[in-house]
Formats: sequence, structure tokens, C-alpha cells
Amino acid sequence: MKYDPHHDPNPRFWLALEEAERVFIVQKFHTEADIRNTNPVLHAMFHVIVEDQVALGDDFIAKATLERLIAEGLDRHEGIHAMGSVVRAFHCGACRAH
Repeated sequence: MKYDPHHDPNPRFWLALEEAERVFIVQKFHTEADIRNTNPVLHAMFHVIVEDQVALGDDFIAKATLERLIAEGLDRHEGIHAMGSVVRAFHCGACRAH
């Protein structure tokens, strides 16, 4: 499977992949697109977290949130980053609380 954050991955195929494979193909996209990140693995993991939630469909708020962000003018990749930043802030905040 090839990953492109500008297009919805097929939810069934996406969720059928092992998590490590999802992280790998997200990293591969960024490498091939010459998009550099301070921590490529962590960056890819945030993509995977968001994509997993979106792939779960209408029972979760992530899909509707991404659709709203796109309707408001972000491209899909920017929307994934916006949602990933919320995950990162929540995770890092939880770490500081302990």
C-alpha cells in the first residue's frame, strides 16, 4: 500500500496493516516527498494515530473533524497535522501531570 496524506487511504486496507507497517509507509511518503522532520518516526506515529481514528469512520469524531478542517480551507495533510498537534499536546500535557 502506498500512503499519501492528501487522499483518504482505504479504511479496510489501512486498518488491516500492522501498526509498524503503517508507520513505515507514512515515513516513506515523507522521505520520498523530501519532507524533513526532526523526529521522522514520531511524526509518522502522529499521522498513524489520526489516520487510524479517521479510518474507524462515523462512530468517531475524527472523520468529521478532518472533513471540517478541509472545508475550512486546510488541505488534508495540513488537517492531519492540525489533529496530530492536538494529540501531541494532550499526550505531552498528560506526561507533565505525572
